[in-house]
Amino acid sequence: MRSNEHNADHCKESRSAEYDAYYATVLLSVGLKDTFSDNEPCSFKVSEPTMRTAASKYVCPDAIFKCDNDTKGIVCEIKSSLPQDEKFLLRDLKEQICKYAEIKKGWKTNSGEIQEHSILLLVHKIDVKRTRALMSGNTSDVSALVASFCLGYWEQVKTRNPTERDVIRLGREMGSTGCKYFDDRLDGDIELPVEATTTEYEKRRFVKADPPDLYMLTMIYQDILSEFAGDDGYITVSVEDLKNKLAEYYASWSGLQGEQSQIRHRWVVHALDTLHKIKLAKRLRDDRYRIDPLPRKKDLKDFLLDKMCSGSASTVQTGLDDF
Repeated sequence: MRSNEHNADHCKESRSAEYDAYYATVLLSVGLKDTFSDNEPCSFKVSEPTMRTAASKYVCPDAIFKCDNDTKGIVCEIKSSLPQDEKFLLRDLKEQICKYAEIKKGWKTNSGEIQEHSILLLVHKIDVKRTRALMSGNTSDVSALVASFCLGYWEQVKTRNPTERDVIRLGREMGSTGCKYFDDRLDGDIELPVEATTTEYEKRRFVKADPPDLYMLTMIYQDILSEFAGDDGYITVSVEDLKNKLAEYYASWSGLQGEQSQIRHRWVVHALDTLHKIKLAKRLRDDRYRIDPLPRKKDLKDFLLDKMCSGSASTVQTGLDDF
């Protein structure tokens, strides 16, 4: 009995941590836009751009920055978590750096071109030391691919003091972005106040990494499903209907021209399958699901955690795979 309780507690703790990490990653990407505005020597240009290599292969980094009047650019990749296996981690990092090093088109700058660009990898502070150790042994491989490479870290710092504010702190661990202004800001520990990003968070709640089950289902129940509810409170919806409503609700993430909702079809399928596994939904014909209403007096996040971490439900995969 105690073993089952321990497993359930561990499951809840793990899933809550994944939820918090994903949420902080979204706040970080929103906060960077406000911190590096157009009047800065190095400015945030666009989040989640669709870019291309010289061979016209599509690449989607988390953000890009322009420096020195569009002559230089920074491609930014944000990681909420990294694989524990060092071989997989090193392989993934090399693949990503190679892919970003080949970017040639899609900068959306005033001139439309960038003479050279660097890569900024932002990982959570708990992962930065081991990432540095791996990257330090492979610096020659990286320098052969890109003009400059910078490893930075981020962490959300929460305070219990009512006179202080929660912040997301960024710093530089090694390397350079190729932009002195950006490097100096990182060396001074950039602090993004969480409260200043929450308003913009109402428009943008996802990044390109697959959201954890708990996060995705919380967003769906909280914002979307009530629009499909019948008189009895039950909800019948198809994958396509739910995807379209999500895209409509979360469209235009940061208000930039040409940006569209980044809701993935697989996220919706996975979320509905998870509801089916934890017995909150029944799979019907024609890609439709009948979803149970949630108890109104129950905290949504806690209710979903209880369902996900009870019995065999604790083995459901979270889907938080890094790209």
